Amino acid sequence: MEKNIIVYFSGTGNTLHIAKHLAASMEDCKVLSIPQIIENPSLFEIPDRLGIMFPVHFQSVPFVVEYFISEILSSKKISDLGYLYVITDSTSHVKGAVHQKCAKLLSLSGVHASYYGHVIMPQNLTSHSKEDIQKIVSAADITMNHIAKDLKSENIKAASFIPLKRLTLALWTHLRNTHTNAAQYFSIDETRCTGCRRCYRTCPTNNIEMKSGSPLFLNHCIGCQSCINSCPQNAILKKNKQTNQYLLNGKHFYEEYRK
Repeated sequence: MEKNIIVYFSGTGNTLHIAKHLAASMEDCKVLSIPQIIENPSLFEIPDRLGIMFPVHFQSVPFVVEYFISEILSSKKISDLGYLYVITDSTSHVKGAVHQKCAKLLSLSGVHASYYGHVIMPQNLTSHSKEDIQKIVSAADITMNHIAKDLKSENIKAASFIPLKRLTLALWTHLRNTHTNAAQYFSIDETRCTGCRRCYRTCPTNNIEMKSGSPLFLNHCIGCQSCINSCPQNAILKKNKQTNQYLLNGKHFYEEYRK
């Protein structure tokens, strides 16, 4: 049995930065991508200590993380799990009902997290300067150092409570579920697109197909911005406007899930 595993979902690199930072503070910690586990569930087995890390999407849990918890984690021998923790990230302290939603999903899968933490990271479609991004990341690293100490001691920290839980969960889940049609938001600048297929390969929900050499957006987008950030020509428009691509530590982040 593995001692430490962190599973993560990251659209533009923020959550992977957190996962790597926390993994470095642990002994023999393996870091695994949730979309890659979904493609090949045999990559993942229950360890002694498990961390689940993801960005807040519409104040809720991203679809791919929900699927991992409900379909993959629940199918494993959860009784072997000794300590489970959940770390989320967003651009502010406001995280809506995400921890409560995650707690509910875990409970339905027969397990409960002992610790919930949250890290503030830069906005992934941003006009921040490199200096401002670095200040936010530096502050995030300090927060992660505190979290790392808690995790090392296997401290207990419950999911944060918000008033009107049921109403809030229903509202944000509805908003998340109604923003899956990417064709409403994304389009292609045909003068820039070279048909390289990188957006097709990096979409974690297989929401992009190639038609006549151009990307075609389907209706199960989760708004992770991976396609925009990974495009080498910056040819993907959001609401018909070109956006600034996000650089973390001076680098573009993207993972490929298809050939």
